[in-house]
Amino acid sequence: MPRRSKEEAERTRERILEAAQRLFAEKGIEKTSLSGIADAAGVTRGAIYWHFKDKAELTSALFGEVMLKFCYMEDLEAAARDGQPDPLGMIRKWLLRHSLNESLNFLSSSMCSVLGNIVFGNPDDRNYGLRQQLREISDRQLCLVRAAMEGAVRAGQLPENLDVQFAAECMRSFIIGYCNCVRMGWAQHLTPRFESLVDGVLAHIGSVAVTRQP
Repeated sequence: MPRRSKEEAERTRERILEAAQRLFAEKGIEKTSLSGIADAAGVTRGAIYWHFKDKAELTSALFGEVMLKFCYMEDLEAAARDGQPDPLGMIRKWLLRHSLNESLNFLSSSMCSVLGNIVFGNPDDRNYGLRQQLREISDRQLCLVRAAMEGAVRAGQLPENLDVQFAAECMRSFIIGYCNCVRMGWAQHLTPRFESLVDGVLAHIGSVAVTRQP
């Protein structure tokens, strides 16, 4: 396929996903049809089927991309990389990303509410596969945080007897708590001082997450 055609195909795929995201936020997943997505994207149903097997695959691709983007996995992968000279600094960068305007806007959006409904919905409903997908991304996030913490121990940035699993869970719980405060509209006093809050958490994690001695 010529380069131009590949680029056009990618732009069409992006238009489809953008339309699906908009309609899911407005109407919900169940009330959004492929025909409606095609109309909103200005494409044919055939164009959707060229990129996605069915609505389930389209939905999975959309939510996977949204979660990966706003979990800032690239920063975590860099923090966890072997030989990373400043893993704790990269963890700090990852945490601070969640206070940027793009993150705050997403956390306050209808799309984020749709994601929340999937994660905390009825485990027996038809969104079970999506829920599992999102939880797998969350588990991957935790593994990367743990790997970055292990790198910080090796780099001498954290104590040798750090309980890295506990420390990683503390980091994830901290950022989930902050994100939920933003979603609920309770973070107006936290966000302006979020950098100081992050620095305080990182400064003390080494003292609260050390391995208990027998």
